[in-house]
Amino acid sequence: MEDAHLPNDQKERINTLRIEGFAKLYQNIDYSRFRQDLDVEKSIQLIQWSMDGYANTLIDRLKGIDFSKFDYKHYHEEFLEYLEVLKKAYYK
Repeated sequence: MEDAHLPNDQKERINTLRIEGFAKLYQNIDYSRFRQDLDVEKSIQLIQWSMDGYANTLIDRLKGIDFSKFDYKHYHEEFLEYLEVLKKAYYK
């Protein structure tokens, strides 16, 4: 992930979001909720790749942003919305 252009505090916030997101993603996984026609381990890997892609896209979107007026809540909510989409795709 290319984040050299971001201020250090922004890098820390992104890292925190990533850690929180992955913790939510992997916390208390109920494998029985996955669709039975899917390989669960491969599904989890695809979910991970999706989140990595989201993180990279977010970093690109943040280039040139005035961080003094940055709406962190919006991006956090957006991330949670993507998690909901993934649940719908992979869960029964």
